[in-house]
Amino acid sequence: MNNISVSLNSKDQIREFIQINTKSGCQVDVSDGRSFIDGKSLLGLLSLALFHPLSVSLIGEDASTAKVFEAYKEHNLLAV
Repeated sequence: MNNISVSLNSKDQIREFIQINTKSGCQVDVSDGRSFIDGKSLLGLLSLALFHPLSVSLIGEDASTAKVFEAYKEHNLLAV
């Protein structure tokens, strides 16, 4: 399992985040510090406090989680 912090600052970043997660073979859990949701659920994601960095847990094979991490990096989704 890999834990990553991401920031979603625009609707395009939210769309990219959902698309990356949906295409992955990983389980993606997202938390805003008080709630956990499925990272492939747009409605679930919109229920979180998006103005703070989110904690993302990637669960799956190492190659799959590494691919998701690289996609987050490529689309500037990683929190600084």
